This record gives sequence, structure tokens and C-alpha cells, in this order.
Amino acid sequence: MRAEAMREEAVRPQLEEDVEYYTVTDFRAFFLNAVNTLSENPAKRYLITKHGRPEAVLMSFGTYSFMKKIIDRVLAATASPNSSSAIEAAFARLKEESEGKSDAGPDKASDPKAVPVE
Repeated sequence: MRAEAMREEAVRPQLEEDVEYYTVTDFRAFFLNAVNTLSENPAKRYLITKHGRPEAVLMSFGTYSFMKKIIDRVLAATASPNSSSAIEAAFARLKEESEGKSDAGPDKASDPKAVPVE
């Protein structure tokens, strides 16, 4: 088995097991230690909150690469002439919802059929 595949296998079962939560203020003091910890434990992630709301996630580059490969494979497997516009519409809707500007009611926002497909 290639070294990269072995690292992916080591990361996969632990992805949801090792998350620590920090406020932005607390994380500033801890940042250098966090980088060292990430190099030692690729499954570790830090969820950083601001005013009690999740704002960012810090993870190892190996974990990021693994997650990006999965996303790329899913997108490639579901690619069709219409999927590009559907993906763009879904991202636009997520952005609107995260900014609190969504005009869609709760039923439309959670309904996957509500994504316009051209």
C-alpha cells in the first residue's frame, strides 16, 4: 500500500473523534502548539468560535487533502451538464442562508428539489 493511502486509512476512522473547541482569543495563545499537535495527529481538528458561533476549522494538511479528494471524487461522479448550475445554485443558497438573507422559507431551504436545475 502506498504511503499516502496508508495515511488516509489512518485518518479516516478518527475524523469525527478528535475535535477541540476554542474561542478566537484562547486560540491565539495556543496556535503554535496547535500546529505541532496537527503534525503529530492528522485526525485532530480545532473548531474556532467567535461570539459563541463556529467561525473556522483548523486541520492538518493531510486531512484537508483527504477531504478535498473525497469532494472532488463525488463531484466528478455526479458531474452532468446540469450539475454545475445546480452546485452553483446550492452554494449561492448556502451563502445567503449563512448571511441571514435567505428569502426561502424553511421548507424550501431544506428541500433538495428546490435547487433550480437548468
